[in-house]
Amino acid sequence: MSYSYLLCPKCGEKYEIKRTSLACARCGETLTVSYDYEAVKRTIDIKTIDNRQAGVWRYFELLPISKGMQMVSLGEGGTYLHRCDRLAESVGIRKLFIKNETTNPTGSFIDRGTTVAVTRAIEMGFESVWCAPTGNLGASLAAYAAKAGLKCKIFISREVDLGKLFQMIAYGAEMRLAGDAEEALLEARKQDDRSYLVTPADPFFLEGEKTVGFEICEQLGWRTCDRVVVPMGTGGNLSMIWKSIKELCEVGLIKRAGSMMTGVQAEG
Repeated sequence: MSYSYLLCPKCGEKYEIKRTSLACARCGETLTVSYDYEAVKRTIDIKTIDNRQAGVWRYFELLPISKGMQMVSLGEGGTYLHRCDRLAESVGIRKLFIKNETTNPTGSFIDRGTTVAVTRAIEMGFESVWCAPTGNLGASLAAYAAKAGLKCKIFISREVDLGKLFQMIAYGAEMRLAGDAEEALLEARKQDDRSYLVTPADPFFLEGEKTVGFEICEQLGWRTCDRVVVPMGTGGNLSMIWKSIKELCEVGLIKRAGSMMTGVQAEG
């Protein structure tokens, strides 16, 4: 087992890995999973990774799941990195790549986090999962819960994306309507402790998202790029891609962690 504890990146407080709370009890900061990088370095190398199937679980040693667990997977990850020469020329840069995350099972990068969160929920003994999404998270959680045989309850607001709502229904989730996104989240948090609440701030969910960064470096020949441009949302995806680059450097798979991170957000 390469992961050892949950760490608060703000105040440095450490918590047992079995903890289900999302935030630091001392300062309220979102917790992150910390690994024994020296132990990982002894068990993982490029040849080992090359011999594995493409996808999120290709990087098992840097994910917070115990060895021997049955992973709840729908074939997420392993998405194509497109080299876009004409687009690069039009914006005046030498090389430009686009990572196409729409080819994940339910159509978004969220599936990377959900595969880890749902697997973790099973490892911890939960029989149901909950969330309060506006779109992608609900569709993803409903799909992975169906795959795992878990009950899934989703609190939705009137702001929910219609296409994603159809996905949630198709995957058999139980739907509850709330007034807005904030009310939906409050309702979800009132549920009993026997169900696993999945949010974009869940430390285990976030660990799955960082595999985008692992794949980018691998697809570039185990090198970093000068800049990574990431949609912001809650900021979790951007911070976790940066974490993944630092981790690859820690375990010796890349030589430096020198990428500049740039977050972008759609207007409105």
